[in-house]
Amino acid sequence: MIRTLLAVLLLTAPVVADADNEMRERLKDERKKFDADIKTLGVKIDAAFKKQEDDLRASKTITKAALDRLTEEKALYVEQGIVPAWLPLAMTQQLNQLSGDLEEAYESAVKLCRKTGRDKLAAEIEKELEAIWAMKWRHIDYKDAGKLKDGHISLTVKEGTIRTKVVYSGPIEITVTARTEDENIRINAYNGSVIIFNWELNKSEFRVARPTGTPDKLESGSHLGVKTVPLEPNKWHTFRWRITSKGMEVYDNGRLVWSERRAYPVENMKGPIIMRRMNSAVDVEEIQVRQLDDAD
Repeated sequence: MIRTLLAVLLLTAPVVADADNEMRERLKDERKKFDADIKTLGVKIDAAFKKQEDDLRASKTITKAALDRLTEEKALYVEQGIVPAWLPLAMTQQLNQLSGDLEEAYESAVKLCRKTGRDKLAAEIEKELEAIWAMKWRHIDYKDAGKLKDGHISLTVKEGTIRTKVVYSGPIEITVTARTEDENIRINAYNGSVIIFNWELNKSEFRVARPTGTPDKLESGSHLGVKTVPLEPNKWHTFRWRITSKGMEVYDNGRLVWSERRAYPVENMKGPIIMRRMNSAVDVEEIQVRQLDDAD
């Protein structure tokens, strides 16, 4: 019996090794294709930055501030993967598609390895996948309050905060895709402003604090509440929050939740975008901030 078992193990070991090598080669090819496609796209994006600079320098209203802002945008793209608002939509979509395809290839490999009992290889691939996720989230400070799980940030620390590494000022549009186990999706911006869905004191009330508070004190702006339908637990929602010198607008999955026409001196305000967990678990799929012109 022992001899029979040993014979089976000896026969199957090369088969498993071959399957593992095949999987690694497949992922190596996927990574090589991704790197080549990203390099090609990078050339186009560099050309777009050069054109933007040429257009600025050719303009009769060229300013040093505009050139400095372009230099900052280039640095943010290179260091944190933050694309500027003016970049052609097709390039942004291609960038997202390439990253998504690579993630999907690694996720599929992990699932197949688990299904076929190759747990060691699955764990090794999973570590490589986590490195891909970490690159995706390099524009956010999250390690003191959350962890990466299935490509999103899971806020695991009660009253912990995650925040953008960039400090924003002027008119902005914040886009967040998130879900809550029950209460509190809280998004904070500059000067004590905040929006809260599924508020812990009344989930049927959408809460807002205007950017009229103390710069370094969260939720210190003037508050108001609006009656709303609570978010369904554990369901992804995409929230869009626009703050300009003319007022604010808040959307949930494309639906206008609240708006206000009011003058805000946003050019004098600055701060990171912050999300804070309270009692319930919260997952974050996306945090993007777009600088606006007041004409937008």
